[in-house]
Amino acid sequence: MTQPPYPPDPYQDPHRSGYGYSGQQPYEQQPMPGAYGPPYVPVGRPPMSGSAVASLVLGILAVLFCWIPFIGVIAWPLLIIGGVLGIAAFGRTRTGEADGHGLAVAGVVCCGVALAVCLFYLVPFLLVAAFA
Repeated sequence: MTQPPYPPDPYQDPHRSGYGYSGQQPYEQQPMPGAYGPPYVPVGRPPMSGSAVASLVLGILAVLFCWIPFIGVIAWPLLIIGGVLGIAAFGRTRTGEADGHGLAVAGVVCCGVALAVCLFYLVPFLLVAAFA
C-alpha cells in the first residue's frame, strides 16, 4: 500500500520549489526592459584624482618638515605645490570628473597648517636678521 502525496507547503515559495529554479524573479516582478533605461547596467565610480592624492602626500610631508628649524626650508616648495594641486583637484572633483574630494580638502588643510607654521618661524627669523 502506498501513501498518498503530501499537500503542498503553504509557507514555501512556489517559484523556488521544484526542479529548474533559475533564481530569477517571476515574470510579473521583473522590471520592463527599457522602462527606466537599459536594465542591469552597472554604474561605475569615476577614477580617483591623482592630484588630490599628491596634494595630500605633499601636505603631510610639508607638515612633517615644517617643524624642523633649519631643514624646514624644504617645506616651502612642498606646501606650495601641494596647495596648487589640491585647489586644482577641487575643480575635477566638483564636476564629478574624478573622485577624491575629501583627499583634496585634507591636502589643502595640511598645506595651510604647514604654511602657518613656516610663517611662525619666518617672522622671528626676519626680525632678528633686520636688527642684526
